[in-house]
Amino acid sequence: MKNITFKTSKLKDTGINSLIKKLGKIRAKAIELKDHVEIAVPSLSELAKIFVEALQPKYLQLSFHAFLNTA
Repeated sequence: MKNITFKTSKLKDTGINSLIKKLGKIRAKAIELKDHVEIAVPSLSELAKIFVEALQPKYLQLSFHAFLNTA
């Protein structure tokens, strides 16, 4: 399902756990009015920050080449 839903986005290669932990914490407020319900979500810049953080790996890739050049 994830590959179908996100097949055209960079989120397709993000792990399910990462998506749930990082994007599942987006808080929204439901406001019930007389004839409809309004959903208030964070600002676009806050949502963008959350998505960028979800795409960042938790690790730093090191290479031996960097160590060899310092000797």
